[in-house]
Order: sequence, then C-alpha cells, then structure tokens
Amino acid sequence: MTDIKKDILWRVYLVYFGILIFGFSIIGKIIYIQFKEGVELKAKAQTQELRVFDLEANRGNILDKKVVCSQPQFPYLKLGLIFHRHILIMNYSN
Repeated sequence: MTDIKKDILWRVYLVYFGILIFGFSIIGKIIYIQFKEGVELKAKAQTQELRVFDLEANRGNILDKKVVCSQPQFPYLKLGLIFHRHILIMNYSN
C-alpha cells in the first residue's frame, strides 16, 4: 500500500516540478523582453503609431471600411440574416 502512495506522490512531485519550471521560464522570458528588447520595442511602437480621426459622411450615406458608399440614398434598406436553417429578411422603407 505504501508503495502505491510513494508512486503517486512521485508523479505529483514531477508534475509540480514541471509546472514550476514552466512558470520560471515564463518569468525569465518576461524579464528578457523587458530589459534586453525593451528599448527596441518601444522605438518600434513609436514608429507604428495609429492615427484616429473622424470621417464625416454625407447625410444618408452608409460607408464601409474602405470609405465606399455601401448603401446609396435609396428610401429603403434590406437586411438579411442567415441562421442555421432559417433566413430572416427585414425590409425598411420610408
């Protein structure tokens, strides 16, 4: 009976040791990135800055990501949703 307990405990210790080594490797990688590559990554981040600005559309136009008019100024709008086996189409008109 004690031999089975020792075998189980040995496996638990092995798993614990593996998790401990994995955790230390993650902490080591964090320290390496912070102190060795930090200056280079900060300079790279400064050059890759994102510009945020508002783009005003003409009233009634719906623009997509490429700033192309996806819905012209027609007085109706048709939306379609496709579910697993059901299709839902909604019409809106003025």
